[in-house]
Amino acid sequence: MKFRIESITFFIVILVLLFQPCIEQLKYIDEIVTIFSLGYIVAMVLRKKADKKLIGIMGIMMFMVFLGILGNCFNKIQSNSIAVLLDIESMFKSFICFIAFFMIFKNMKKEDKEQIINWLTIICKITVAVGCILAIVNLFYDINMYTDMSYGLRSFHFIFRRVGNFNNFCVRSLLILTLSLYTNRDNKYKWKDLIFIVMNIVLLISTLRTRAFASAIIYCFGYFYFIKCNRVRIKITHIIPILIIIVCIAIPKINYFFNSSPKARGVLLSYGIKTAVDYFPLGSGFATYGTSTSQKYDSELYQKYNFDNYFGLSKENGDFMTDNYWPAIMGELGFIGALAMLTMLIMIFIMIMKNTQENNVLRFGSIFVYITLLIASLVSSSFFSGMGLTAMILIAFTITLNYNDTSKNNLIKE
Repeated sequence: MKFRIESITFFIVILVLLFQPCIEQLKYIDEIVTIFSLGYIVAMVLRKKADKKLIGIMGIMMFMVFLGILGNCFNKIQSNSIAVLLDIESMFKSFICFIAFFMIFKNMKKEDKEQIINWLTIICKITVAVGCILAIVNLFYDINMYTDMSYGLRSFHFIFRRVGNFNNFCVRSLLILTLSLYTNRDNKYKWKDLIFIVMNIVLLISTLRTRAFASAIIYCFGYFYFIKCNRVRIKITHIIPILIIIVCIAIPKINYFFNSSPKARGVLLSYGIKTAVDYFPLGSGFATYGTSTSQKYDSELYQKYNFDNYFGLSKENGDFMTDNYWPAIMGELGFIGALAMLTMLIMIFIMIMKNTQENNVLRFGSIFVYITLLIASLVSSSFFSGMGLTAMILIAFTITLNYNDTSKNNLIKE
């Protein structure tokens, strides 16, 4: 086997990002990757080699940055320029990396990308196998690998510190194992890959979170719809039953956060809307509401809204302060910024569909991870997080995997 520096480098980058939550010393690795990605984009733009498909996405990001800075200038809630820059980086890092890595992977040799998948698959299989053994042990003994109790059981987080982190890893790992079905499509022992996929789904469910259950349902439906039934096109009539099931699963959690005594997510949403209304049309500006930077630099809005009176939103215990996405977008960029963000997300979805229109496995894998990100954005920091950045890089990798593929039949049936 021939090893190339390019494939080894990007394998290590993705691997480190996947396991970033496990190692405290790696907590800034996503910022480092973002800086290099931004530098690459600027270089491509200056050399007039930027992909035309990405111009619209970059334009919307620039508009939102302009909108947020205007909000800072007019409202003067946050005047610290370092805080503003850090918040801009946090808000757009997933999309910056998506753009940069799309351009990089599009020009990478197909055999190098398949080599990366094979290496990542080995790591994921080892992690899943060990994780399954410990997940079973966790049911009966306290091995200090659970976040809390749900449904009378320990919610398993393995080595990822919290179930949210492990949930994210399981979704990314599922994509990698699914891609191995594509790269090893001529292997007669593909059933072994399916065993690890099933184990991965079991691990996903072991986190005992509603979005994990939803992700497992989406994956199982998508696998049978796209791969077993050899489909590429999506019919709305086939999606509706899945949506109904997911909504039914989510209703108890929705009632818990919004219809009972005030909970952090409900408070963040209500005040996010209030901020968008009070500071219409610009929003309150960067580093002012719902983000890690606004928490670190102590936005005056939190005193104004008496957040110290809510569990998880106080200065002493602000664990839930950043556990949101759309409230932060609405608060800092207003309704116009939220609409711009939604438009950009739709453009990325269209881009995914166009780049996978001839391959059922790649379409399924990329759509699965993207939808889980969108679902997570309703209850977590999603695209703000390092795992969101990792997911967007893997999506860029997936939709460029069959570039310059000359095979006549890209459809794969299991």
